[in-house]
Amino acid sequence: RQPLLNNNHNGNVGQTTNASATPSKQNSLASSFIMGEINGDVLKTSVYSQFPSISMQASAGDVLKLQNLLTDYMQLKTTLEKVNNTMQLFYKNSLEWKEKMNTMESHYKQQLNDCQNQIEALRSENIKLKKSIEEQVEQTKAVDLARQKDRDDMIKTISEKSSLVENMRAQIVKLEQQNLASYEFLPKNRPEKTESNFDEMYITRNEHESIVKALKREQSELLAANLEIKDMEKQYIDELNCLKVNLTAAEELIQQNRAEIATLQASDRTKQNRIEELERSNKSLNDESVLQNERIILLEQQNEVHRKDFEMERESRQTAMGEKQQILQDLRALQKRNQELLEERQKLVDNYERRVSQVSSISGASSTQALVAAAAAAQSYINNPQRPIRELTPPSPTSQPVKPPASEGFKCPVCNKAFKSLSVLQSHVNDCIDRN
Repeated sequence: RQPLLNNNHNGNVGQTTNASATPSKQNSLASSFIMGEINGDVLKTSVYSQFPSISMQASAGDVLKLQNLLTDYMQLKTTLEKVNNTMQLFYKNSLEWKEKMNTMESHYKQQLNDCQNQIEALRSENIKLKKSIEEQVEQTKAVDLARQKDRDDMIKTISEKSSLVENMRAQIVKLEQQNLASYEFLPKNRPEKTESNFDEMYITRNEHESIVKALKREQSELLAANLEIKDMEKQYIDELNCLKVNLTAAEELIQQNRAEIATLQASDRTKQNRIEELERSNKSLNDESVLQNERIILLEQQNEVHRKDFEMERESRQTAMGEKQQILQDLRALQKRNQELLEERQKLVDNYERRVSQVSSISGASSTQALVAAAAAAQSYINNPQRPIRELTPPSPTSQPVKPPASEGFKCPVCNKAFKSLSVLQSHVNDCIDRN
């Protein structure tokens, strides 16, 4: 979009070209002068060359008016050029600002989309981490419950076997105390005085040794079982320790995940604040864009007003030039009429001289009075051409000399002011026409 003044200037140049193609040289010079293509002296010289009487009788007021007109036009032209340059600069700055605003807006939109995508990805990742942590916690709790149950069962089994081993140890000690060199006593609940049943009261050494071997074998089995139980207990303890280590690691992982979740939440809040700040900045930029658009509209309206003022000023100057030309034509017509009046006056003077010569032949004595009367009649006819000329009669010898009235003279056709000489009247008519 180009400024309006350039279009107006192009239109004015086209009008000037069309005007120069017309056959009227005066209109071409006037249009060129209005458009600023020629100097005022050129127009003045052209006018003086076409109307020589103006150059001889031009008043100082006309020259001053022409100079003021040229000065006002140059000031107006300078002001319009400054306004045009300002509008072009503002238009260029507006285009650069709009391009910058569009770039910033697209960049901010891209950043906003990236932030939203990152937030969505972090949220989905947080949900996955929460689910994974919950599954790990549930698995850890299930393993802890199962191991705790196994541990309780193992402890119960170990307790039972430990009590059995203690009982067997006590029984072995008791058997060792009851051991004799060849016989072993039976329990006391049997009858003591039973001679017939002596074999039943005692046992042989071989039987005792077999019983001891059986007991030792059983003791070895119990010891092996005890060792196996201890190994199982140790294994279970190791497993419990491993489970405790795993539980500690899981708790540390949970704490780490919680810290990461807190960090991600803080980053999410920071990015949310950044998004809000970008939205506020975008809103402020949009408001500024609206203000700039309003300012552009206002400047365009001002430019339109200046353009209309320039067109009105140009039309008024063209009208003034037309009026000036009309006044010049009227002045030329008046000068032509003045020349005709001068020629008619010369004819009247010639007629007057002929009549005076005729009258002087009739009466030599009254020639002076007749001359005075004829001069008064000629002067009256010049002042009023429509007034008929009175026929002169020879004066009587007793009549007094006729004198023209003092109030009669050359009168201005514009203001009806009387003057004594024709040259003074002519200069006054020019000034009077310029004033009116």
